[in-house]
Amino acid sequence: MPVKDPNSLARAMERFIQEPELAEKRGRESRRMAEERFDVRIINQQMMKILGT
Repeated sequence: MPVKDPNSLARAMERFIQEPELAEKRGRESRRMAEERFDVRIINQQMMKILGT
């Protein structure tokens, strides 16, 4: 979806209204991605590696 494009955003929102199962699926995928990217254990390991400890 193009950045700062209200028409594109509106179309995407309409699609979620028309296909609620798609919104649920995307929600689960977003949650999984956030948990993987921002897991405190992973972040702490990366920080310790950078700090050399």
